[in-house]
Amino acid sequence: MGLPADATTAEFGPGQFEVNLLHKADAMAAADDCIYLKRVVDFAARRHGLKATCMAKPYADHAGSGLHVHASIIDKDGRNILDAKGADPLKLKSITAGMLRTMQDAQLIFAPFANSYRRFQPGSFAPDKVDWGFGNRGTAIRIPDSEGPAARVEHRVAGADAHPHLLLAAILGGILLGLDEDLDPGPVTTPDSAPENPDMLTHDFLTAVDRFCASAFIADVFGAEYQRIYGDTKRKEAITYLRTVSSFDYQTYLPRI
Repeated sequence: MGLPADATTAEFGPGQFEVNLLHKADAMAAADDCIYLKRVVDFAARRHGLKATCMAKPYADHAGSGLHVHASIIDKDGRNILDAKGADPLKLKSITAGMLRTMQDAQLIFAPFANSYRRFQPGSFAPDKVDWGFGNRGTAIRIPDSEGPAARVEHRVAGADAHPHLLLAAILGGILLGLDEDLDPGPVTTPDSAPENPDMLTHDFLTAVDRFCASAFIADVFGAEYQRIYGDTKRKEAITYLRTVSSFDYQTYLPRI
């Protein structure tokens, strides 16, 4: 398939692997690569009588699966404006703030299914706060310690079940907001300190739908009609999920008198 796959690493969960796709300047092509990779994995598993999944949280007692996006920004002269050498640190912070400011509105893109919200919990290696840090893998936005062409921001919110084209559109929309305006991301989060009372990502599917449907940012990036159709579809899905009586209900509540 000609995919620019780099390292493949066994992760913490059973049968869980991380595959890194190399950088592409064309965001659409990068999203296409992600789709092709999922198809390759799916068909390879079928040939061995197995099933591959991109569920965000396939096992209750093991880590969920994320889809982390690394993004750099190249100016008209071909320079990476996030490069620490000669870069504008205020612009880096403004870009980070743009992604943070739009994160709650776009969470339905990052977490598109009911199962997606099981990942936002302790021990799932997923952020649950709207925060950022330098080299901090526990934050929603991470600034890796890199220079030159490799200087970038890492968006760590989305699950492996996110649609890559929609995901990149939402992230780039937040970056564009930070380029157009001068924004402050707020205090940095470190392993030893964190801001008090940070904004939180939701654990609730229907709350994410409500935020998405009410967002002027989403209407601007995706268009009001797409916002309406996607929001209505996901609202019906969320309500169906709430109406479904699960095995947990039967095991926990059925014997109660």
